[in-house]
Amino acid sequence: MKTNDEVLRELKNKIRRKSMAYKTEQNYMQWARRFAGFHSGARITDMGKQEIEEYLNHLVNERDVASSTHNQALSALVLMFRDVLGKDTSNMKLDYAKKSKSLPSVLSKREVKEIISAMPDGRAKRIVWVMYGTGMRVNEVLRLRITDLDFDNQSIYVRKAKGAKDRVVMMPKVLITMLRNQIGRAKEQHRKDLAIGEGKANLPKALKDKYPNADKEIGWQFLFPSDNLSQCPRKGTTHRHHLSSSTVNKAIKRAKWRCKIDKRVTAHTFRHSFATHTLENGCDIRTLQQLLGHKHLKTTMKYTHVLEPQKTASPADSLMSEVA
Repeated sequence: MKTNDEVLRELKNKIRRKSMAYKTEQNYMQWARRFAGFHSGARITDMGKQEIEEYLNHLVNERDVASSTHNQALSALVLMFRDVLGKDTSNMKLDYAKKSKSLPSVLSKREVKEIISAMPDGRAKRIVWVMYGTGMRVNEVLRLRITDLDFDNQSIYVRKAKGAKDRVVMMPKVLITMLRNQIGRAKEQHRKDLAIGEGKANLPKALKDKYPNADKEIGWQFLFPSDNLSQCPRKGTTHRHHLSSSTVNKAIKRAKWRCKIDKRVTAHTFRHSFATHTLENGCDIRTLQQLLGHKHLKTTMKYTHVLEPQKTASPADSLMSEVA
């Protein structure tokens, strides 16, 4: 009979074999440990539907978690029971929480310009420009490598985005000079790393095996490198990772305060704003779906709901003009 530590170790190996993101690995392992801790003293191998539902009820009733958090916890437990313990989770009839249909927070074009102008020149500001100019997610921008920029075709290649899919987005003309300058900064940092015996990019093993010296080539370095070298949590090797999303969000928050904008603004808000403004400019919904990398058209359709009220006149306006 497997111990709980053995089950958790197998879950981590399963997650890595499925090439799931490191952030997903962290979240899933955290939920599995919390589940085991909630049923303190019991073996995970002896548990089933009843124990899963007891834990999910605890999350909903006592922790008051959001539907997305509930669903993430359930996904982690389903992976553990189905793929590690070999149990038939389809017969357990476990219910995922219904997601709330909230509309995205969108900035006006004036607000976008004010926030970006209020940010000091630096990587965070350039990253926000790329998000608003292309509709990319913040982590997609952060994971860009120099080789992903195609200046001849004015395109940017987004590798292994959400759903492990690649896509191509436009490279705005207004950003070309800025991106070239950023490459120059990344090259200078890479030159310094090589001088101290570092400068190896963190590449997938298959690519590293095929091209042994590729990790030192400039094309595989991150476009927006971090200030410090760090250790890969999976391999234990030392690399210069990319800038963190928290750094970008903190810079946005400070700029928002300077502009006295009361809306909730995060890095993702600039993706929402790109989508809405692109529709305003006449882009068709299918093209926007491809640019955003949405699997389902209904996900993209939410941006049309943001625009609808703007196209409809309120009877209060006509009433006041008639009374006047």
